[in-house]
Amino acid sequence: MTMEESKARKLLVDTGKKLLETGLVARTWGNISCRLNADIIVITPSGLDYTKTTEEDIVKMNLATGEWQGIHKPSGEKRVHIAAYQVFPDVNFVIHTHQTYASALGLAGYEHLDITKEENESLGGIMPADYGLPGTKKLTNAVKAAIQTGAKVVLMKSHGVLICGGSKEETMNKAVLLEDICKRNIKGNYDLAQNTTSDKTVELLSVVKEKFKYAALVQTPAVNACANKGIPIYAQLDDMAQMIGRKIPVVSDNDVVRYIDEVRPNDLNMLEKMLKKNRLKGGTAAVILEPVGPESGTRPISKEYNMEVRKLCDKYGALLIFDEVVTGFRVGLGGAQGYFNVVPDLTIFGKIIAGGYPGAGGVGGKKEYAQLMAAGLATGKHRAYVGGTLAANPLSCLAGYTAIREIERTNACEIAGAMGDRLCDGLKELIDRYGLPYVAYNQGSIVHLECTGAMSFDFSSMSFIKSAIGILKHKNMMYERKDSMERMGAAYMANGIVTLAGSRLYTSLADTPEIIDEALNRFEEVFKHVKKTDKGKV
Repeated sequence: MTMEESKARKLLVDTGKKLLETGLVARTWGNISCRLNADIIVITPSGLDYTKTTEEDIVKMNLATGEWQGIHKPSGEKRVHIAAYQVFPDVNFVIHTHQTYASALGLAGYEHLDITKEENESLGGIMPADYGLPGTKKLTNAVKAAIQTGAKVVLMKSHGVLICGGSKEETMNKAVLLEDICKRNIKGNYDLAQNTTSDKTVELLSVVKEKFKYAALVQTPAVNACANKGIPIYAQLDDMAQMIGRKIPVVSDNDVVRYIDEVRPNDLNMLEKMLKKNRLKGGTAAVILEPVGPESGTRPISKEYNMEVRKLCDKYGALLIFDEVVTGFRVGLGGAQGYFNVVPDLTIFGKIIAGGYPGAGGVGGKKEYAQLMAAGLATGKHRAYVGGTLAANPLSCLAGYTAIREIERTNACEIAGAMGDRLCDGLKELIDRYGLPYVAYNQGSIVHLECTGAMSFDFSSMSFIKSAIGILKHKNMMYERKDSMERMGAAYMANGIVTLAGSRLYTSLADTPEIIDEALNRFEEVFKHVKKTDKGKV
């Protein structure tokens, strides 16, 4: 290693840290290079934290052949650096930054840049470059076309800035000057915008940052203008976001559930009113429901309800999505959709789809919608990128296939359903025997035992105020009933009966008449000790 090379390596390491300190790059974004001689440059490695980069991590490259030497791969943007050195023999230092204001102008474009003759000369000329995906020939060609005009500063559309200079000092000075120029060109009072943060916004941001370390609040005038108009903005600095082509919706604190409406189950008139209302605002994307009623049928629906919802979805151009996490392969091999003879557009499944193994969950549906979740099979269309570490895990797929085949072979649905009937009939008899104001009913192997009706109240209205008034008016009663339901659940547990929320029970192939009868004996032990109370009355 020559002294010159050693000096150049140290220069890149120091410059990387300086770029972070000045805010010209973030995380591992951007890249730096330095010319050693007419044929060789050194360049920062791909994806390495600038605070941890050492001189040994720097990569040496041949300008003519592109061959490199080092313990890491060179930056993915090596081609634009090579292009700069090949076009400009006097350039010895190149920086690719993602500085805020220059990147914003690169995204928005400009026709008349407010820049003095002296500033333009200091930069060595400035030109825009068309968009290209990071590391691609398209981006390289776009940058090369810009620098071949003689410009030594290039604003790459949606991808930051390339700055060329004779030395590190000259190149860094250009980056700082460029940011001042671009800041001047972006109208609005940035400092004033920063003072509009509410306590609620700060609280929300702190929660987000627990999962997304680099999340930040952006309230520049341009972003605020987009938010006021409901316009989405492109993710402009994150390379992965550029590759995916995602848009980021700009929403306020109260907009998280802005696009979600709720209607009462079994109320077709309310559903159609909501669909009509949404049609004036662009339509309804989808209607999502549990086909036996919410909470596994805790609020049951009529047998005709799903078919009528299907008709309304077709009438108003909305997808129908069934949540069969519970009912899939429990109500029957055809699920609840098979029982009700209704075909949804998409169906959500739970653990059964993987036999309880990791990767437990799945989505099925009509080809025209399901194929859009397979990115490689829907070229040229809008796509939903669906995947995960355990997605389509072979072992889980086999486990799910085997479990469903066993359900078919053993006739599990019918047997579990018969045991559900036996349990439900026994509970009704106990309720009558002890004169309790409870209700028991079942949908096959899904058995409901309502002792307080805490989950049966619904104050949903097309008016938020009316909904809120109903809830507030009966809040104390609902809490009393919820407390009673939890106490009943604890009493069941104390007698060896495991329930869901103290109100739902699920039978299975493993249950026998003897097991059901023993469960009923234990329910009776609880019912014997129930005392009347005036709490929770309406």
